[in-house]
Amino acid sequence: MSYIVTLVANRQAGPLSVQDVKRAQALCGVSSAITWLSDGEAAEFLAPALPARDELRAVLTHKAVDPFFTKPRGRRKAVLVADMDSTIVTAETLDELAAFAGIKDQIAEITKRAMNGELDFKAALRERVAMLKGLSLDALEKTWAAIEFCEDAKTLVRTMKGFGATTALVSGGFTFFTGR
Repeated sequence: MSYIVTLVANRQAGPLSVQDVKRAQALCGVSSAITWLSDGEAAEFLAPALPARDELRAVLTHKAVDPFFTKPRGRRKAVLVADMDSTIVTAETLDELAAFAGIKDQIAEITKRAMNGELDFKAALRERVAMLKGLSLDALEKTWAAIEFCEDAKTLVRTMKGFGATTALVSGGFTFFTGR
């Protein structure tokens, strides 16, 4: 049974290189063509067997890469899981909400450090939310009104749904935003 190995790099941690993809292919015992899904961010290739996730991560010099393994079944994706902030919508909702508390720069700096792996993500989220204690529902409404969707995000979700795929939106933020 063959598998499609997809490597997705955290864009804030730098680009995924051709050399990293080739190292992953070598581990899998293949030298087939690389399909770039997004230059420097996501690539995939066909492997004859399921590679060990830990071994695959060990051969990559880019340490912020998520590997995904799928069976080639008609080649249509069956699941879409997307982070909301800066993926489906253009902003980090917590950072934008912080503007109403007058602490956007302070919150944004914590967000940046957490996303870069410099801080524990859960602890940083708790800290940021605690700093927003006491904000009114009006601040949430105004933040939502200002949020813009990323180009083609709605089209992507509609297309996936049209092909019968399961879609899920995840966020470390508030259900106030994800529920909309």
